[in-house]
Parts: sequence; structure tokens; C-alpha cells
Amino acid sequence: MYDVRMNDRTARARSPGEAPLPPRVETLPCRRLLRPSPAPGASLRFDPYRGCAGDCVFCGAREGHAWLGLSPERDFGRVVLVKRSAPELLAREIPRKVRPGAVVEIGVESDPWQDEEEREKVTRRCLRAFLAVPGVRLHLRTKSPLVLRDLDLLREKLGTARRVAYL
Repeated sequence: MYDVRMNDRTARARSPGEAPLPPRVETLPCRRLLRPSPAPGASLRFDPYRGCAGDCVFCGAREGHAWLGLSPERDFGRVVLVKRSAPELLAREIPRKVRPGAVVEIGVESDPWQDEEEREKVTRRCLRAFLAVPGVRLHLRTKSPLVLRDLDLLREKLGTARRVAYL
């Protein structure tokens, strides 16, 4: 269980029309990053963050916060956990789990290009590790235009970006 103590600033409810509070950002220690994907056609899934400042009401990933001792309703958009060691862990995990031609989903449980990514650059560093695998295919899920920052990496591997769409 991940112990996060809510302070008065992050625990209070927002009033209608009140500007959203910035999320509290914490490091999430992890031992494993790549998990099997239940999605048809995908081999593995990976998320560089837990929780999401986007705080979309329809997001099905909220329940994952409960596994960490956090409230899915109150904390999902207010506490963002960053897997800061992800690039180094992926360097060890990718050779064992990712084969040429594998399909890896990135951004299943949180937006990998949420606001915190602009400072942390965890997703960008992880992309480099995945793109070093010959023939790997990535399914990227985001609602953020920050993904455009990383088109240089994607183009370097693919020649041209196949498709970029965001809502």
C-alpha cells in the first residue's frame, strides 16, 4: 500500500467555478512496468504515471488508486504518482519481454502526456527505450497535444508518423 497523506489544500472539495488545484506529485516506486494487455492485438501495456491531472469523469482507471490506498473519487485527479525510475527499469525489462513485432499500449490507465510530463519527461525517455526494439508497434493513448513534442522520436523510427489524433 502506498501511503499518501492528504493535506488541507488537496483534500478540500472545489466549488463550482473554482479553478482546479494543481495535483500533488509523488514518486511511485515500482519493480515491474510491463503487464500483459487484455486488448485484442496488443501484447503488453505500460503507464508511466498513476492518476491523471485530466481527472476525466469517465475514466475507468480510477479504481487502480484504491489498490494504493487512495480514494478513486477524491484522489485520482489530485494525486499523480510518477514512475520516475521507469526508463532504467525498462532497459532491463524490455529485452526479456518485448519481442520484435510486439504491440505495446502506452497510456491505458493515465495520460502519458499529462501536464506533469512536461517537467518529468518520463514518457519521452521511455519511448526511446521502446523504439530501440526492431519492429515494435506502439499504441499511444492521449488527449494531450503535448504528444506532438515527441513526434521527432516517432518519426526517427517510423520515417513519418502514421497517425496522430487527439481529442
